[in-house]
Amino acid sequence: MQLPMFYRDIVALSRERHRDWYIDTDQGYAFAAKTNAVYIAAAEFAACAREYPIVFAKGPDGKELSPMVVLGLTENENLMIGDDGAWKAGYVPAYIRRYPFIIASQTPESTTFTVCIDESYSGFNTANEGERLMNEDGEHGEQLS
Repeated sequence: MQLPMFYRDIVALSRERHRDWYIDTDQGYAFAAKTNAVYIAAAEFAACAREYPIVFAKGPDGKELSPMVVLGLTENENLMIGDDGAWKAGYVPAYIRRYPFIIASQTPESTTFTVCIDESYSGFNTANEGERLMNEDGEHGEQLS
């Protein structure tokens, strides 16, 4: 199975497993430093068109065309990320902003979706750094609201 761009270890968010996890949101965008294009949604066209070229490329299924913004001119190049991991443009595409969270289903035909996370994300920790994923009652924290 091919994982979505950036994701290496997708796991369903669990009240038990992730109860004491925190997310440090000051990690920057270094995870996208080698990405020269990223998918965008139709609702982002106006914001993206102000800063990036929009192209239509074959999507993950290899058949249908999907809109993408160009972030670099060569493979593994992202001109929008500074040496410090900060985003240099005004608008950050939603696909990048949502990382390390993702909505997934068990099968392509399923209509039931689950909030998942990439457990390999460097900003996750149990050392009280950042914001809690779950509050003391086991309910979603601010990042998941």
